Amino acid sequence: MFLTASCMDNRIYLYNVLQLQKGPVKSFTGCQIESFFVKSVISPDASSILSGSSTGNAYVWQVERPQMDPTVLKGHDGEVTAVDWCQSEEGKIATCADDFTVRVWNAETNYSSSSRSPTSIRRRIMTLPSREQR
Repeated sequence: MFLTASCMDNRIYLYNVLQLQKGPVKSFTGCQIESFFVKSVISPDASSILSGSSTGNAYVWQVERPQMDPTVLKGHDGEVTAVDWCQSEEGKIATCADDFTVRVWNAETNYSSSSRSPTSIRRRIMTLPSREQR
């Protein structure tokens, strides 16, 4: 199975790689995708789909219930572009957004912790005006 996100209709499509000619097996709606930077991923047990979005939220769908509304993970202030499931701890999710934060979520409680990316801090320091420009 593999996923693809569509900027055209804000859907996540699930395909069977052995039968690509048949088109998508299922589709999932509820998120807003405005760029090709937004990514989606299947959980390690293949029961859920996780996707970023352009709204600053991440979304979780149950594979066997594509018609149900997704669980919405709110907390970012920028487009959520990278998402992934923890391979060693069930229910842990990581999201990264254009607001320079990484959040680690507990999928069962929707609780998150946040940290600023060291590269975002470095960028801010590097963009300060030099002494000659002051």
